[in-house]
Amino acid sequence: MTKLHTMLLVCLCLLAASAVDAQSPGQRLSIDEAQKLVEAAIYPNKTNAELDHSRDSDEADFIVFEAVDPNPDHNGDMGFYAVNEWTGDVWTTAGSCSRLNSSKLINMLRNIRKRSKLSVSEFDMLRAKKPICDSD
Repeated sequence: MTKLHTMLLVCLCLLAASAVDAQSPGQRLSIDEAQKLVEAAIYPNKTNAELDHSRDSDEADFIVFEAVDPNPDHNGDMGFYAVNEWTGDVWTTAGSCSRLNSSKLINMLRNIRKRSKLSVSEFDMLRAKKPICDSD
């Protein structure tokens, strides 16, 4: 391979990598979108819960929330939830560590999948990720 071919190949690789990086942030969910997904997953069961985004979380690829009871006479903790920032899947991270479902959430997840620029295999790979849970 000539020096020119090598340089062209390197340039093409760099362009391809930058195109992937440029698309990635647009595909991730915002904190507001993630909060709406948690609300769809847990309401009406926890109607009085307030969701606090956990900014100190070490969770890669997840946006973490704590559900707090605003009533000062009760124990404030009502649960912890992690949202996959790529797929929108909502997990409860305390106790059972399970993916949550509700009819409203399922409809919202369908819309996220439709707008995703990821291939089916890429989406499935990201969906297979599991957050850190108390039971781990």
